Amino acid sequence: MYVIVSRKFFHLFFLKYMVYNKNKFYDDQTPMVMLSVEQLKDVMWSVIEEHIRSPATVSPATPSSPSYVYGLAGIQELFGVSHTTAQKLKDGILAPAVIQNGRKIVVDREKAIELFNNHKR
Repeated sequence: MYVIVSRKFFHLFFLKYMVYNKNKFYDDQTPMVMLSVEQLKDVMWSVIEEHIRSPATVSPATPSSPSYVYGLAGIQELFGVSHTTAQKLKDGILAPAVIQNGRKIVVDREKAIELFNNHKR
């Protein structure tokens, strides 16, 4: 059985648990090097069990939050084109998706892809 370990796991491991084991009480302030192997296993298993029992909270990406690419390098990476072609796209078919202030270029990723796909060659 494979267990996916996330940052939440480590957060829970270091911050939340107090475990009573063999008449020895240890808490969040106990250094890991002071724990025996058995105590460490107990702490880790209690964290894993609670992590598995708790429902996963996944926040869906909101379609209203735009994602951006920055500069000609962002256009190059997004469409896989050369620097010159990125300049032509920025000034041409992607113009409605581009916001430029001086040398700063910001491109709305979703709108640029839509414009690129709808463009007739």
